[in-house]
Amino acid sequence: MEKKERLRDTRKVFLFLPLLVMPFLIFAFYAMGGGTENEKTMQTVKQGINTELPEASFKQKKEPLNKLDVYERVAQDSGKTKNSIKDVVDRLGFSLAEEDPKTVEINEKLRAMELLPLKRDRFRQ
Repeated sequence: MEKKERLRDTRKVFLFLPLLVMPFLIFAFYAMGGGTENEKTMQTVKQGINTELPEASFKQKKEPLNKLDVYERVAQDSGKTKNSIKDVVDRLGFSLAEEDPKTVEINEKLRAMELLPLKRDRFRQ
């Protein structure tokens, strides 16, 4: 019976606790300047849609005069990066030309134990 009364009393306290705390929180909010806007922020806000467009800026490169100039420029630009499969693989850090010496050593040991078959041509059977 006592537990039920204590539980009821604590529920009453928790019910009215926000009503006691809220006025102090509101007072602290207004005391620190809450609820008022600064004059600076009020002046910088413009109303409506910005209809001004930025000025166009062009690169200072020489424009091509004819079709041949365009083809030469494309050849120059594409010559900067090589796009063959080998070059892409090398850029990604994989090397097809040389194998890691540890990998070669492990493969030799596996072949010696006859666990790894020799490399064979895939197309021959």
